[in-house]
Amino acid sequence: MRVIKLLLIGICLAIWGCNNSTKLSQSELRQTYVKTNKYIDVDMAKFSPQNSVATDQKITPEDSAQMFVALYRFYSHVKLENGQYHCFLNQAKEINVSDSVFSFLQSGLTQLNRQIEQSRLQGKKVILPEVTPEYLQSLLE
Repeated sequence: MRVIKLLLIGICLAIWGCNNSTKLSQSELRQTYVKTNKYIDVDMAKFSPQNSVATDQKITPEDSAQMFVALYRFYSHVKLENGQYHCFLNQAKEINVSDSVFSFLQSGLTQLNRQIEQSRLQGKKVILPEVTPEYLQSLLE
């Protein structure tokens, strides 16, 4: 469910990014963060559908780029093993993000794994995609 939410957020941000002119395109801005390994500290909670409706927080192109690059950096260290997603990072500094961004991403992964397990316990068939290079690249486009 969380993956679906993040995908929907990404689609909305992509559409929003196309409708707003910036000095750098979203893709170029994201690539800049990746190439320079620029430190990321963005309020990830403001990308949640519940928060965007409840508050008037403006999401800037810079915020959007940071969110996608944080996802890219984090999920570059996530593997599917024994039907669960596992992150092989110990600290935020390993991927040059703030502790709050790292905690948010870890919490989301934990919640995703709980939802997977609940679905299995309810007898639902769960098909989990691997974290592929194509998926990771899509976060930067």
